[in-house]
Amino acid sequence: MSLCPNASGLEQFTPAAIELARAAATVYGRKSLATDLRDSDRAWWPYVRRMWAAKLPATGSQAVLEQGPAATSGYQVFLKPACGSAIVAKTFIVTIGPAHATCEACRSQLFFVDRRGHALAYYLY
Repeated sequence: MSLCPNASGLEQFTPAAIELARAAATVYGRKSLATDLRDSDRAWWPYVRRMWAAKLPATGSQAVLEQGPAATSGYQVFLKPACGSAIVAKTFIVTIGPAHATCEACRSQLFFVDRRGHALAYYLY
């Protein structure tokens, strides 16, 4: 099974889709299994289900700390060989964490694709 989303139906991120990704990232793993499944690509669903079954959902509020295209990030080093340049070109990364924390370990990165106007997470780092 691949974590990589199917490239069919993927679009470039628009400002509206970026806002959807930001909103989904701040509640990801904190609201409900149904919400996380709705905001995830199908390739990621088995991992979402395992996270909730293991009672690993996070608590506490999260803020968007950084955001940007995967193609301009250091993450493309592993993303490109795993999923290909077409997926990298259409991936947007949202970094979340406690608003005032300065530790790198307190941050998480969610990788999103825009499938027909819906921002969908497909990896959490």
